[in-house]
Amino acid sequence: MPQQFANMEQSRVGQQMRHDPYSEAEDELIPTAIVIKNIPFAVKKESLVQLMTDMNLPLPYAFNYHFDNGVFRGLAFANFTSAEETAAVIANLNHLELQGRKLRVEYKKMLPAHERERIEQDKRWRRGQLEEQHRTMTTAQLQNQPSVSSLASHQLPGSSPSPVSQHGAKPGKMSATCRRTLANMV
Repeated sequence: MPQQFANMEQSRVGQQMRHDPYSEAEDELIPTAIVIKNIPFAVKKESLVQLMTDMNLPLPYAFNYHFDNGVFRGLAFANFTSAEETAAVIANLNHLELQGRKLRVEYKKMLPAHERERIEQDKRWRRGQLEEQHRTMTTAQLQNQPSVSSLASHQLPGSSPSPVSQHGAKPGKMSATCRRTLANMV
């Protein structure tokens, strides 16, 4: 066997020996999800959606820019309702030049099984922490808690911090300040 083919064969065997059992999942693509890379930092999410609208492309039902420590890194994720919509967006946006940068649009890859399992374990651990914080009190702790009847027998001071008592408003009525705050939130 010529030397160059022998080297190729050794390389191939070496790759097989280093085969990661999770690599098959890494190559698994999600047919209705895409990653848009190389987005100019100045391009806002709304502008990219408007570009898709102007190009008569299907719009995603979920679209998120990726931020790293609060800084946009030129990466977005989008989900569509069908594989056909996804394929149309990839075909039209991939390699499109936007503000001097060529977008790279590709199917999103499935996380490897071990990574999905790690994320699920983290979620279970967090749920366990929350459950631990909200466990019922022991009998001794409950006996030391004041009862409702003992609370009712104590007179509360006249200057209650209640917003209702401070403003003289009737329960169920909204103050003008509250209405302004709610209007500003919308």
